[in-house]
Amino acid sequence: MKQNSRPRTTAMRLLFRYILYGIVFAAPGILLGLHVMEETGYGYRAILFSGILLEVFVFTAYLLFGYRNIYKMHCQINAALRKVSEVSEGIEGESDVDRICRTVVRLNGYTNKKNTQKMLVKQAELNALQNQINPHFLYNTLECIRGKAMVQGVEQIANMTEALSAFFRYSISIQENLVTLEQELQNTKNYFLIQEYRFGNRFRLQIFWEEESEGGEYLMPKMTLQPIVENAIFHGLEKSVSEGAVTIRVTATEKRLILAVQDNGVGIPGPALKEIRESLNGLKKDRGEEGMHSGIALSNINERIHLHFGFRYGISINSEEGLGTEITITLPAVKKTAGSAGDRRQREETLGRDGYEAGAFADGAYHENAI
Repeated sequence: MKQNSRPRTTAMRLLFRYILYGIVFAAPGILLGLHVMEETGYGYRAILFSGILLEVFVFTAYLLFGYRNIYKMHCQINAALRKVSEVSEGIEGESDVDRICRTVVRLNGYTNKKNTQKMLVKQAELNALQNQINPHFLYNTLECIRGKAMVQGVEQIANMTEALSAFFRYSISIQENLVTLEQELQNTKNYFLIQEYRFGNRFRLQIFWEEESEGGEYLMPKMTLQPIVENAIFHGLEKSVSEGAVTIRVTATEKRLILAVQDNGVGIPGPALKEIRESLNGLKKDRGEEGMHSGIALSNINERIHLHFGFRYGISINSEEGLGTEITITLPAVKKTAGSAGDRRQREETLGRDGYEAGAFADGAYHENAI
């Protein structure tokens, strides 16, 4: 090893298996160049250049092999992304990175959705188990209270607990989505009786059947009337200083069952009434404070009617501030029990003309998936 006279420059001569070459450093630790020393013969230089070319060839082959594997992996990823993205249209001009990011986001959302569904199923199973236990305990307790009241001769307490027990049995235990008009009216009577005791008989309930409309075997969604009557009491009659009344009028035609629920309460202000109507028509989801009171229950009932019978049926509302509110429920005139075969065919034809699939009702049984 010898030092060059130039400052900060070091030259090193190394003898490595008959090949002599030099490494020049511009500064300690910084490689500046590699050259064959002049003293080395031509044969040794040829061997050195051959080694360099061999290294370049091996490095190039390695790059090509790696590129081939990367390209193959890229094609596999694209194929997988195309399969995943079949359900949604891609964005024109979207890069692979953007597509991968979008797919990862969708997969994360799908995974979160599946986990949420699993949690909901577990919660539903737990709720079902609780619902099997709690109602029986509640019914037995109410029946015990009723028995004690009967023994003590307190008829009002006995009647109230009997109505409360029947109301909870109907609300919790009956699993059918469709019930008869008679069941709905009886449940509404039980609920109203409880409220009469609570408010000291300030309110009264009246039910009128139009001529040739009597008969309670018409089918309708469960819990349709009671929430409407509840809204009438708490947002109409309770705020009124005069004696309150809720009137239910039943009208049945060949094709329609119409229920009109009217109260003489304080009515609904114009802006709130507009919001409720927009909600019923599906034009608005967010409601103001006033519209929220009755709008949520009415929208829920309206959606269930649409689900069972179609969009030509549902709820309409009219109200005048200071005079009261009237809610009209329009349903198809479908009875639970079938009469003769001719009557059943006639009813099915009527439902078919109303937009239903003929044969949806057979032998008096209602099939939800037929609507």
